[in-house]
Amino acid sequence: MHVHLRIAVPLWLLALSTTGFLGCGSADDTSHQGGSGGESGTCSVGEIRCAGQIPLTCNAEGAWVAGEACEFACVEGDCTGECVAGSERCDGLVPQRCNAEGAWVTGEACQFACSGGACAGGCAAGSERCDGLVPQRCDSEGAWVAGEACEYACSAGACIGACVPGSTQCDGLIPETCNAEGVWVAGDACEYACSAGACIGACVPGSTQCDGLIPETCNAEGAWVAGDACEFVCTEGGCTGECVPGTGRCEDLIPETCSAEGAWVAGDACEFVCAEGDCAGECVPGTGRCEDQIPETCSAEGAWVAGDACEFLCTAGICTGECAPGDQRCRDASTVETCDATGSWAATTCPYSCSARLNQCACDPGYVGDGFACTPIDFCNALNGGCSPQATCSQVGATPTCSCNPGFYGDGFSCTVPVTLIDEGFDDISQLPARGWSFENLSAPPGIVSWFQGNNVSNGGPFDAFDGNANGYIGVNFNSTAGSGTISNWLVSEPVNFGGQAALSFYTRAADGPTRYADRIEVRACPQLPCALPEDSGSVGDYSILLGAVNPTLVSNGYPSAWTRFEYTNAAGIPWSGSGRFAIRYFVTNGGPTGANSDYIGIDRLVMSAGAPAYAVGGVVSGLNAGTVVLWLNGSELLTVTGDGAFSFSHRLDSGTPWSVRVHQQPPGHFCTITTYAGTIAAADEGSVHVACVPESPVR
Repeated sequence: MHVHLRIAVPLWLLALSTTGFLGCGSADDTSHQGGSGGESGTCSVGEIRCAGQIPLTCNAEGAWVAGEACEFACVEGDCTGECVAGSERCDGLVPQRCNAEGAWVTGEACQFACSGGACAGGCAAGSERCDGLVPQRCDSEGAWVAGEACEYACSAGACIGACVPGSTQCDGLIPETCNAEGVWVAGDACEYACSAGACIGACVPGSTQCDGLIPETCNAEGAWVAGDACEFVCTEGGCTGECVPGTGRCEDLIPETCSAEGAWVAGDACEFVCAEGDCAGECVPGTGRCEDQIPETCSAEGAWVAGDACEFLCTAGICTGECAPGDQRCRDASTVETCDATGSWAATTCPYSCSARLNQCACDPGYVGDGFACTPIDFCNALNGGCSPQATCSQVGATPTCSCNPGFYGDGFSCTVPVTLIDEGFDDISQLPARGWSFENLSAPPGIVSWFQGNNVSNGGPFDAFDGNANGYIGVNFNSTAGSGTISNWLVSEPVNFGGQAALSFYTRAADGPTRYADRIEVRACPQLPCALPEDSGSVGDYSILLGAVNPTLVSNGYPSAWTRFEYTNAAGIPWSGSGRFAIRYFVTNGGPTGANSDYIGIDRLVMSAGAPAYAVGGVVSGLNAGTVVLWLNGSELLTVTGDGAFSFSHRLDSGTPWSVRVHQQPPGHFCTITTYAGTIAAADEGSVHVACVPESPVR
């Protein structure tokens, strides 16, 4: 291959070629101009040389004349060579370079390609290869030129095969894999199904089976596809039967069981109940019976179902009657009704009374028996009638009577021989303190005198004594306080032993004149030594028992103006036992020299007597609330107690006397019982009786 090069000619040469003259000297040298031939200048005529690519010939005038520029090279004035010096080319795989003489100089052959006189490319021209599915051919420059991608496979630069290498397919049950040459290679036949060149599935397409009640069909991929669950039985992939195997049902009393094939199989008839294919129950539904008072009804399942207990009777599982057989009630105070075996009330007249609490005929209080035949309780025989040991008991009917034996005094419950403890005539009151008496003027404000020896008439006094010396009484007057105030002047006795049949008596009077002022005394007792007096005029200290008063309301002319006897006993409040004192208190409000009340009084012949101590029987009532219960002591004393709290019988009993407390009459709506209801008096009050009441519950 020849390369033609265009030679660039300098301008000066172009100028020379135009004029045909080339000076040897400088451009302005004119020494040879106008010469007529021969050698002139610096060249010899006929001499040749090259000026680059321009051949020069020295003319007759000795001037260089330029010829046409050489195509390739100018050597010693002649055009030579076949190439432009320095140009490059390829001769096949051989790179060539044009030397200065215009001759091609060959280099070492290239491995792949030669281009522009130099080795180039990454391949041998004309070689072929594959880049994946793309065939490539090496061009003359040694560059790979890609062709159209192959559909299946590329091998040695050419498209081959009928499939994509690595792809898979199925030929029926035969899995096939495309190899590197694009050729299908068959594998072992699949057992169930072939899909995308792989064996798949767990079943033969089109086959059927059952998973419990679920029918399944094997699809084309060899996978089981579930259908709708069967209602009863699934057999070989199909729904069959009319019932669920193992279940049961009943046709009236006939139990039926569903077989494995889903068919009903009848059993033996049941005795009581058929439930879900099984015989069950212990009774015929709808029947009834009684367990004691509990009605029971046989349910639809054949089980006895208990109802609420019958109030009265249970008959064949049904509550009947208006009362419980054997129950009794009082129709009125004299008629009892008894419930018969049919639950009906039958009336009977009680000979005595009908107890509303017991709901039966009862004896009257003091009698015993069954309510039809009653006899009096012999109190005298049992407890001496509750009489004192010094008394005789007699009984008429059911009530005992106690009478003290000769030589004893009392109410028959307490019999004693009273002993005179004090017999004071006040003839000389100066002797009283030595015997234990005292005078205490607690008036407010206190006056100039306390209690004093009586002032008789002959000595200018208002009156004489009741008996004995004329001045033999003790007196007290308005000078107990100063001005106008409250008189509280105390005459206190010596200590005494209280007891049964006690009596305190005295005589007293006031002055009698044209003007009568209101006077008053109180008679008080202190039940237990020591007996402290109050600290002021308005209180009473330990003298809490008020036995009585003379002219208690301070009425003018209310105090007797003549000697008058007053007596106080156990009934008034004198204690039945113990040791204490009594006192007479001159007690006048708005008294004194300038007061509207108080004058002059005297006390004479004071006598105190008492027998042996006697003791009370009592206790407490609880649960009664506001009701009323009547209690009975020894069959003789009745005590009505209202509400809860302490109680005490009025009769006092001598030590050693037996006692018994009973309920004589129950309170309406309640029933009372007694704990510690009997005993013997042992020289002390008996307070242990406890009457406990609860809301009434009729007794059958």
